[in-house]
Amino acid sequence: MSLIPGYVPFEYDGFTARGPLRKEDLPAIRKTYRRFAAMRAEVLERALEVEYDLVKVIVHGLHGRDYPRHRLLRALVFDTPSCTFMDKRRMLSQLFNLFPERFVHLDTEKGKALRRDLNEIILTRDLFAHGQLCIDGGSQQAVMQIYRDGIQDVIIDEATLTVFADRCLSVLSVLRELVGLLADKPFDGLPAR
Repeated sequence: MSLIPGYVPFEYDGFTARGPLRKEDLPAIRKTYRRFAAMRAEVLERALEVEYDLVKVIVHGLHGRDYPRHRLLRALVFDTPSCTFMDKRRMLSQLFNLFPERFVHLDTEKGKALRRDLNEIILTRDLFAHGQLCIDGGSQQAVMQIYRDGIQDVIIDEATLTVFADRCLSVLSVLRELVGLLADKPFDGLPAR
């Protein structure tokens, strides 16, 4: 994703664009906006799927296949507004630190890659969830405008979204492997330290 200098976006008939704008370009801008709005929805859905599976790893690690306890833990912790995607990622890291023997199959590099990829998914999800999608009238590029240490414009394109989708599939594969390993053999108390 590339940064470009910002313009103030303007609302037009169901989409957001920014200058320079020509009236004859509005149908093409509208079409581009709708295409990227659909892609934005896909990014958010994939991130939600990763977050959901991350919770499954944690609850299976703590309670195995005891599904009434899963529901209780979800209701009290994971489904509350104060428990963020990043909080859940940190909980997974804590489980890695507390029970390293249970994650032996995740070599050091694979475990680091999982945490790094989760961080990237969280940042990208935040960009798409909280940024304003607009189309630059001059270049016809899709831009997410977000406030990060000031207003920043992040250019998005289909290649960026493909990389994100691939990262999500890779992370989902690892998380689902962990659920399978932890479901029948949850963590047994806190280790002695």
